[in-house]
Amino acid sequence: MNSSLLRLTILLLLATAPLFARSAETSYHVVYTGGTLSTLPLGTGVKLYIDSTLLRLVDDHLDALAIPVTTITGFTTTPDITASRVSFNHPHRSTIAITWVDGVQRGGVALRCHASECQGILAALQGVSPTNPNHLH
Repeated sequence: MNSSLLRLTILLLLATAPLFARSAETSYHVVYTGGTLSTLPLGTGVKLYIDSTLLRLVDDHLDALAIPVTTITGFTTTPDITASRVSFNHPHRSTIAITWVDGVQRGGVALRCHASECQGILAALQGVSPTNPNHLH
Protein backbone atom coordinates (compact mmCIF):
# COMPACT_ATOMS: atom_id res chain seq x y z
CA MET A 1 0.00 0.00 0.00
CA ASN A 2 1.52 3.34 -0.95
CA SER A 3 1.93 6.09 1.62
CA SER A 4 -0.65 8.50 0.16
CA LEU A 5 -3.35 5.80 0.19
CA LEU A 6 -2.38 4.86 3.73
CA ARG A 7 -2.61 8.52 4.85
CA LEU A 8 -6.00 8.89 3.18
CA THR A 9 -7.27 5.74 4.89
CA ILE A 10 -6.05 6.92 8.30
CA LEU A 11 -7.57 10.36 7.76
CA LEU A 12 -10.91 8.80 6.79
CA LEU A 13 -10.89 6.56 9.86
CA LEU A 14 -10.08 9.46 12.17
CA ALA A 15 -12.80 11.61 10.63
CA THR A 16 -15.51 8.95 10.98
CA ALA A 17 -14.51 7.60 14.41
CA PRO A 18 -16.81 10.02 16.34
CA LEU A 19 -19.78 8.85 14.27
CA PHE A 20 -19.16 5.23 15.18
CA ALA A 21 -18.48 6.07 18.81
CA ARG A 22 -21.77 7.94 19.15
CA SER A 23 -23.78 5.13 17.56
CA ALA A 24 -22.19 2.65 19.98
CA GLU A 25 -23.24 4.62 23.07
CA THR A 26 -25.41 2.82 25.57
CA SER A 27 -28.91 4.22 25.66
CA TYR A 28 -31.88 3.53 27.90
CA HIS A 29 -35.50 3.73 26.76
CA VAL A 30 -37.43 5.87 29.25
CA VAL A 31 -40.65 7.87 29.37
CA TYR A 32 -40.61 11.50 30.54
CA THR A 33 -43.30 11.66 33.25
CA GLY A 34 -42.61 15.10 34.70
CA GLY A 35 -40.13 17.78 35.54
CA THR A 36 -38.84 21.12 34.40
CA LEU A 37 -38.57 20.44 30.65
CA SER A 38 -41.20 22.67 29.10
CA THR A 39 -40.33 21.57 25.56
CA LEU A 40 -41.01 17.88 26.18
CA PRO A 41 -44.64 16.71 26.56
CA LEU A 42 -45.44 14.36 29.43
CA GLY A 43 -45.52 10.74 28.38
CA THR A 44 -42.93 11.17 25.62
CA GLY A 45 -40.68 8.19 25.04
CA VAL A 46 -37.03 9.30 24.87
CA LYS A 47 -33.57 7.80 25.01
CA LEU A 48 -31.38 8.49 28.00
CA TYR A 49 -27.61 8.62 27.49
CA ILE A 50 -25.16 8.90 30.38
CA ASP A 51 -21.44 9.18 29.80
CA SER A 52 -18.51 10.52 31.82
CA THR A 53 -19.37 14.16 31.05
CA LEU A 54 -23.03 14.49 30.02
CA LEU A 55 -26.50 13.24 30.79
CA ARG A 56 -28.72 13.60 27.72
CA LEU A 57 -32.38 12.97 26.92
CA VAL A 58 -32.83 12.54 23.20
CA ASP A 59 -36.19 12.87 21.45
CA ASP A 60 -36.25 12.09 17.74
CA HIS A 61 -32.46 12.53 17.38
CA LEU A 62 -32.51 15.97 19.10
CA ASP A 63 -31.26 16.70 22.61
CA ALA A 64 -34.24 17.64 24.78
CA LEU A 65 -31.82 17.90 27.71
CA ALA A 66 -28.04 17.93 27.95
CA ILE A 67 -26.49 18.65 31.35
CA PRO A 68 -22.99 18.10 32.70
CA VAL A 69 -22.99 15.16 35.12
CA THR A 70 -21.10 17.34 37.59
CA THR A 71 -24.29 19.38 38.09
CA ILE A 72 -26.38 16.40 39.28
CA THR A 73 -27.43 16.99 42.88
CA GLY A 74 -29.44 13.84 43.47
CA PHE A 75 -31.22 10.84 42.06
CA THR A 76 -33.61 8.29 43.47
CA THR A 77 -35.84 5.50 42.27
CA THR A 78 -39.29 4.30 43.27
CA PRO A 79 -41.37 1.39 42.01
CA ASP A 80 -44.31 2.41 39.84
CA ILE A 81 -47.14 0.91 41.91
CA THR A 82 -49.83 1.88 39.40
CA ALA A 83 -48.19 -0.04 36.56
CA SER A 84 -47.56 -3.15 38.67
CA ARG A 85 -51.21 -3.28 39.78
CA VAL A 86 -52.53 -3.27 36.23
CA SER A 87 -51.52 -6.83 35.47
CA PHE A 88 -49.08 -9.41 36.71
CA ASN A 89 -48.12 -9.95 33.06
CA HIS A 90 -47.23 -6.27 32.66
CA PRO A 91 -43.48 -5.63 33.02
CA HIS A 92 -42.58 -4.06 36.35
CA ARG A 93 -41.63 -0.41 36.00
CA SER A 94 -39.83 2.10 38.14
CA THR A 95 -39.53 5.86 38.18
CA ILE A 96 -36.16 7.55 38.49
CA ALA A 97 -36.03 11.17 39.64
CA ILE A 98 -32.91 13.18 38.79
CA THR A 99 -32.21 16.73 40.03
CA TRP A 100 -29.47 19.18 39.11
CA VAL A 101 -28.24 22.72 39.68
CA ASP A 102 -26.30 24.37 36.86
CA GLY A 103 -25.23 27.79 38.10
CA VAL A 104 -28.47 29.44 39.21
CA GLN A 105 -30.67 27.14 37.11
CA ARG A 106 -32.29 24.25 38.96
CA GLY A 107 -34.04 21.39 37.25
CA GLY A 108 -35.36 17.91 37.59
CA VAL A 109 -36.96 15.10 35.64
CA ALA A 110 -38.97 12.01 36.47
CA LEU A 111 -38.38 9.13 34.07
CA ARG A 112 -40.33 5.88 33.94
CA CYS A 113 -38.38 2.82 32.87
CA HIS A 114 -38.56 -0.94 32.92
CA ALA A 115 -37.11 -2.38 36.09
CA SER A 116 -34.52 -4.27 34.05
CA GLU A 117 -33.12 -0.98 32.68
CA CYS A 118 -33.47 0.83 36.00
CA GLN A 119 -30.48 -0.98 37.49
CA GLY A 120 -28.28 0.01 34.55
CA ILE A 121 -29.38 3.62 34.79
CA LEU A 122 -28.70 3.74 38.53
CA ALA A 123 -25.27 2.15 38.05
CA ALA A 124 -24.42 4.71 35.36
CA LEU A 125 -25.58 7.59 37.57
CA GLN A 126 -23.63 6.27 40.55
CA GLY A 127 -20.54 5.98 38.39
CA VAL A 128 -20.56 9.60 37.20
CA SER A 129 -22.48 11.62 39.77
CA PRO A 130 -20.59 13.87 42.17
CA THR A 131 -23.34 13.21 44.76
CA ASN A 132 -22.27 9.55 44.98
CA PRO A 133 -19.77 9.13 47.85
CA ASN A 134 -18.00 6.37 45.89
CA HIS A 135 -17.55 8.57 42.79
CA LEU A 136 -13.93 9.31 41.99
CA HIS A 137 -13.28 12.93 40.95
